Amino acid sequence: MARPTKSNAYYTQAIGRGTRTLRGTLHPDLATPEARRAAIAASAKPSVLVIDFVGNSGRHKLISAVDIFAGNHPQSGWTGPSGTPRTTPPRGCTGT
Repeated sequence: MARPTKSNAYYTQAIGRGTRTLRGTLHPDLATPEARRAAIAASAKPSVLVIDFVGNSGRHKLISAVDIFAGNHPQSGWTGPSGTPRTTPPRGCTGT
């Protein structure tokens, strides 16, 4: 990243573009995670290297499923009325 941004959405989108697989790399007959990983490794874009020249990675944190389920992200919807993490998922969510 060559320019700073205050937008978490822009930062997430920029990183997401790099982590996307190339069109045609994954297809329905790749039934196992191992087969999908092998297809990505054999593709023209097997990985991505993000070089952050301006410190965006220190300003923004990418959310992960672990953050959501652990209640460690304010936008996850998993915090209670007082802002403390919930111990059960919100109504309609199974938590699995």
